[in-house]
Amino acid sequence: MITALVLLAACSTSPNPLGKSPSLEADSGSLPDTAQPMEDTGSSNDNPDDSAPSTDFRVPGIELVATTTGSYAASGNCILDWTWYQPTSSQRAGTVLLSHGFMRNQDRMAGWAEHLSSWGIGVVTATLCHSSIIDIDPEQNARDLVALADDLGVEERLFMGHSNGGAVSIIAGVLDARAVAVLGLDPVDAQGDPAAGFVGQLSVPAYALMGESSTCNSSASGAGLFRSGSQSQVLGITESDHCDFESPSDWLCTSACTGTNLRFDDATLQATIRGMSTAFAAWMLGLDSSGENWWHSGGDIFDELASDGAISTL
Repeated sequence: MITALVLLAACSTSPNPLGKSPSLEADSGSLPDTAQPMEDTGSSNDNPDDSAPSTDFRVPGIELVATTTGSYAASGNCILDWTWYQPTSSQRAGTVLLSHGFMRNQDRMAGWAEHLSSWGIGVVTATLCHSSIIDIDPEQNARDLVALADDLGVEERLFMGHSNGGAVSIIAGVLDARAVAVLGLDPVDAQGDPAAGFVGQLSVPAYALMGESSTCNSSASGAGLFRSGSQSQVLGITESDHCDFESPSDWLCTSACTGTNLRFDDATLQATIRGMSTAFAAWMLGLDSSGENWWHSGGDIFDELASDGAISTL
């Protein structure tokens, strides 16, 4: 665990200045050339046609995305800089609270947020205050994130996070009565395993995507953490490394945590992660029930990826 934290410390960014004034700005994204119409398969309470192919969440959705930014004064001297990504036409699902990893910031989650929002899902990212080499406190980060969601008036909430952000998401999923699910992206608990003390209290589904075992993900220890949940599924993404679960990552991370690419290149790996995470959110938030077919044996996308050797059940 200590080795992993030291390696990722090379990826640190400067902390947010205290006392920053709130600022709001909105901009609309352009529709990507690769965007495909979203198949409206109904909510998770519907009975989809099993013969119909599942939605391909690897490609961008059809929604244009607007961003709003601001700052929130959390507990103590913590100032959370946040960004809210929203589809411009109509938000048809709940909101994902998306957390970055240890010694990182919300910029490392921007690509995932934009993609999720293009499918009609609101996403809030924030630069967490207690995620540094001298101050790592996943429980307080979770409390701050729940307080931010309350302040923004977010209703239905799905907590998703990379690395230690996955541990933050577990804790937030327990603390927040409005949580509907938790997703870990190559999750890693902090020293002392604070999230492990919460996972048994989870009353919502807690799924995870894991990279190959390495020092950067503490020997894939997050798999055992998430399997401890009562409603869980943990899948491995073949040949993925810790940095593949950021979007975008940077050379500081990849210089310490790059894996092998003998079968799958980085673009293919990130497309799989992007599709799996978006499918999970769309399924759990009632946007598209075919998202379940990405996560369980018998689903067309799951079986396709498993047959290709791209994913495995851990």
